[in-house]
Amino acid sequence: MQRVNTIIQRALLLPLMLLFALTAAKAQDEPPIVLSGDRTVIYIDRLPLRGDESLMDVLLMYPEQLVHGFDALLENYQLRMENVPVSLDIRQFLTHTPARACTKIQVCENPGVSKGRTGLGGIIDLNMRRNEEGVHGMAGVEAATPAEIFPMGKINYGHTDSAGYSTDMYANTGLSMSWPRNDFNITQYTDIHLNQRFGGRDRLLTYLQQSYEQTTPFSPKQNYMARARYFHTFNAIGTELLLLAGYQYGNDKTLSEYNQLQKQSHTKTGTLLYLVELNTPLPFLNGLNLMAGWEMDRVRYRYHLTQDMVAELTSFDATDNYTVMNNDIYLQLDYTVGPVKLYVGDRVSLYHYDMQAYNGDDSRNDSRNFFMASIAATLAKGHQLQAGYYRRFFNPDYLMALPTNYPLSDGTTWSSPDTLADERKADVARLAYMFSQGNVNASLSTRYIRMVDDGSHAVQADVSASWMHRWLILSGGANFSHRITPDQAKSYVSVRLSSAFRLPRQWRITTQLILYSPNAPYRVRRGTAAYGMLAVEKRISDILDLSLLWHDPFDRKNSSLVLTAKILF
Repeated sequence: MQRVNTIIQRALLLPLMLLFALTAAKAQDEPPIVLSGDRTVIYIDRLPLRGDESLMDVLLMYPEQLVHGFDALLENYQLRMENVPVSLDIRQFLTHTPARACTKIQVCENPGVSKGRTGLGGIIDLNMRRNEEGVHGMAGVEAATPAEIFPMGKINYGHTDSAGYSTDMYANTGLSMSWPRNDFNITQYTDIHLNQRFGGRDRLLTYLQQSYEQTTPFSPKQNYMARARYFHTFNAIGTELLLLAGYQYGNDKTLSEYNQLQKQSHTKTGTLLYLVELNTPLPFLNGLNLMAGWEMDRVRYRYHLTQDMVAELTSFDATDNYTVMNNDIYLQLDYTVGPVKLYVGDRVSLYHYDMQAYNGDDSRNDSRNFFMASIAATLAKGHQLQAGYYRRFFNPDYLMALPTNYPLSDGTTWSSPDTLADERKADVARLAYMFSQGNVNASLSTRYIRMVDDGSHAVQADVSASWMHRWLILSGGANFSHRITPDQAKSYVSVRLSSAFRLPRQWRITTQLILYSPNAPYRVRRGTAAYGMLAVEKRISDILDLSLLWHDPFDRKNSSLVLTAKILF
């Protein structure tokens, strides 16, 4: 026992010894990729880019395997712009948006305190650059085999008046139409982000989003969202207040003949969102920064159930309402001392579920507690080390209050609200090393996940490297995962190789190859052990681009040719 105590004491003293040792180190040049508390930050201006690189090219350099294939680019990540989820075609956006349109990309592997994300998935947050003066953008169309067409457009607008007030607008729109097996699918989206600066201390970000999807003749889905974020800086040290208000509406008429005849929706959702956040340096201790906030959202979910949705003889027509009120209070402290940065944060989420079902009413109050503690240090020029602990939860939202299956005729199979208390939570520990300097970036990271409720745990390891030259980008990585549950243990590996070649006369060739071992989720889902992509792009003139892309050649059922024509203005 005494030996165990000695080991524990030394383990606790090790971070402090490392802190004091690194404090004496000299400040180094800032690397292009920086490890932070719950994220990795890619600074676009620090990369040796030539200007024709896309956001896809940059993300392929990132340590984690972000690109899984043509139909699952960011399978484990949610894409955001200025911390607002976007509603657009991810593949088109990443492929056709220049990397220089952003100032930095924040890849949050363990969001929860600052971003409010639940589940084990991450977030990719894009910080946009000031637009050039005037209107500029792109209009194009993609045609893919066997029968798909994707018209798309992008408009950026920038203006600064004589008083220094500026306006930047980023607008994306697209349409996808396909005809699989005599059916017809259509997806349409519009995404508008407006950034207005009023002098040096006030800024207003406005977001408008709209989307429409119909994958079967009786399954139209519509979604609308509007948000406004107002920033005010109080003083010269950077004390900033953020106010946010938003509303989102969803209308899902998925497939019920009854719903179509009665012109009723299968589901309707309405979400109100408010947020107040303060970010400020604390003057009494140099290098200490505070983030504190309160976030509230109210979700109302209307679920319309009819007899034709279940295989029962007794007819019924019922409408249930679910209301969920979420109140989050969060606090994070960041402290920089020499080459060492310490991060500690906590988010307390309070939930109120109110279920008004046709077979009875019930309500429940519940709470969640997210936590993050991390240390990131620069060991030498270009070398970084990070260690962190994160308490995560699996989706504590209104979906947990919905029925697990359709009710029988007597209405007895609704899920009990007691299941809300059974939500899974996880302890996550991460250790990462990064070398980032100029045109060379390499990383090694490991993550241990322990599911508190069911006793399962997993180990993940990722290694990657990238090299950029005047006419060549090479990147590759490998990902390993080993998961143990009470019933079985599974392991899998995936390997990714990608390249981009610049050739004379403005030709460009991009390749990607991903290999999957047995048990890999992509292989299990798609039934193929590999994914491949080859794209050839030719700049015809200053305003015209043509490209031909061949993807997934290892699976004949899903391989496709995509021809793209873009007009730049």
